This record gives sequence, C-alpha cells and structure tokens, in this order.
Amino acid sequence: MRKILIYNPNPGPRTDYVFGFVFDSVLEWQWGETGKYDEFFNSNDVKINYSGKSITGAFNIPYHGFLNEKKLTGYEPDYEMQNGLPVLFPAHNGQSLDFDLFAAVFYMISRYEEYTHTSRDQHGRFPSQNSMAYRMGFLNRPVADEWIYFFAAELRKIFPDAPVPGRSFVFQPTIDIDNAYAFRHKGLIRSAGGYLRSLVKLDFRELSFRTKVLIGKRKDPY
Repeated sequence: MRKILIYNPNPGPRTDYVFGFVFDSVLEWQWGETGKYDEFFNSNDVKINYSGKSITGAFNIPYHGFLNEKKLTGYEPDYEMQNGLPVLFPAHNGQSLDFDLFAAVFYMISRYEEYTHTSRDQHGRFPSQNSMAYRMGFLNRPVADEWIYFFAAELRKIFPDAPVPGRSFVFQPTIDIDNAYAFRHKGLIRSAGGYLRSLVKLDFRELSFRTKVLIGKRKDPY
C-alpha cells in the first residue's frame, strides 16, 4: 500500500485534528505530513497538496484558511451542490477538488457552529433547526463521510495505485430518551411525588395503574 504524503505549510491543531479523522479514523491509510516543498516534490508517495497553490503531479485541495483561525469567529461558510453532494467552502480555481475538503469536514465534525451560537433548547442543547445543515436541507446526510469517500475516488483517478478506503460508513440513528419508564425505576421520592400528584388531581385510575405496575401486575406503559 502506497503511503500518503500531505504538503501543508500551515500546520496547526485544526489540521492535525481533521487529518487524523480523515486518514486514520475513516480511510485507515498510512500518511505523513510535511511543510518542506522539496521533500514533498521529490517524494514517491501519493501526494496531496494543501498549500493553496497548485503543484504539478499532486492532488491539489483548495486551501480556504479557515483551519488556521486562532479564535472562534462565528464564520458560516458558503454552500453549493457539486456532483450531487452539498459541499461547504466551495472553490473553483482549477484544483483537483472544487471545495476545501478539510475545512468542510472540520466544520461539520467539530460542530463549530454550536460553539458560536447561543440558542439552546430546554435541555441546553443546540436546536437542530438552527443548524446550517437543516437550513440547507442536508441534516440527515452523513456529508463528512460522503465528502471523504468522494475525495478518495477522485484521488484514484490521478493516482490509480492509491489505497482504497479501509472501511465503509454506516448510518446508525439513535434516539434520545429522557424517560425510559413511566412508573418503574423512579426511586422512592419520585414515586411518592407521582402518587401525590395523582391524589391532588383525584386521578384514581392513574393511582391504581401506577400501583399495579410497581407490584408487577401490569407492564410499564413506556
């Protein structure tokens, strides 16, 4: 398997994070990074250029500069559709991709916008309807994985012997449940409070049902 070498003359914690996610966690490729042009140019590895300038013989990814910000700014990237994919940080400057893959992936997986927006729901969570993904219509798409696999396919057009992705993505939805049971497993104090509320409302049907659940004669309705 050929190694990947990334030319990145602007290293920082954000590029470290997103390179690790893309190449270690998702693609499972062996890779290295250099800021030395001569080392990169003379390498026989699969070469990925993230410098902002096109280099012949390399896969050139547009460089936006977002990953080298020193503080949170609340920046919201441009958006457009490309090849059936909703992409962030688009750039049409004749490079191998028409968007900054690394900036886009970082923006999504770091949940950058949640740090810069103050809106929260009753549980202290960032409301999904305030997200860029919701407003642009791709909330339910695993776009970071889609971008990465699209990049891997495009890379093999230039480097046919480049490695193939080590795994495929799986979309596994989860459900946030605040109360798994209506009556069971509430503890003495909460159960007593439930009985008291039913008594105040004179809801004797609920009192009876709660009691039957707690002594095992009825199933919990949840």
